[in-house]
Amino acid sequence: MKKISIILAITLVALMAFWFLSRKTEAPILETFSEKKSELIVPKSIKTDYNIPLSSSEKRITKKPFGILINPKTSPIPNEKFSGYHTGIDLEIFPEEIDANVLVRAICDGEIVQKKKVSGYGGVIIQRCILNEKKVTVLYGHLKLSDAPAEVGKTFFLGDELAILGADNSADTDGERKHLHLGIKIGDKIDVRGYVSNKNELSGWLDPEKIIFPPVL
Repeated sequence: MKKISIILAITLVALMAFWFLSRKTEAPILETFSEKKSELIVPKSIKTDYNIPLSSSEKRITKKPFGILINPKTSPIPNEKFSGYHTGIDLEIFPEEIDANVLVRAICDGEIVQKKKVSGYGGVIIQRCILNEKKVTVLYGHLKLSDAPAEVGKTFFLGDELAILGADNSADTDGERKHLHLGIKIGDKIDVRGYVSNKNELSGWLDPEKIIFPPVL
């Protein structure tokens, strides 16, 4: 009887020790899982590329793609007044946006270096960024500048609000239709040309479509 009591006591002690040790090892496992879980949470501030630079950019018509040769006779735009190889892309508005505020967002992280009226564009904002490991200046054209959030000297990040498009045939678009001209010049130097006369000069710009609509791998 005494031997049975000793065996039961030893068994009870062993079970308590096992229970105590198992609780100690569980805590770190739960903590590590919790830490990994928190790393998987995507911040709500992240913006999708499909809202850059305009909402539903992937669905918009591009009447003037990068590099197209434009002149008054062949242009897809009536009463064309420009000629040359297009250095950017034109993203058109939807019909229902003709009298609506159309928000323009930054396509990259970088400092605003210019905000002014420019002949041929109306309102222009220029941002310095690094894209595809290259220093570039990004030109957003045909904007309403009077109440634009973008300010020279301040850094704006991918998806941040810069301005709204200027009204159709207004001073903000320099009499042009309501649309966004997006140009990306390689280097630090500001170049506001929307067209170049020599096709070889296009090598100084990046095709914005390849930036905002990268190929799906």
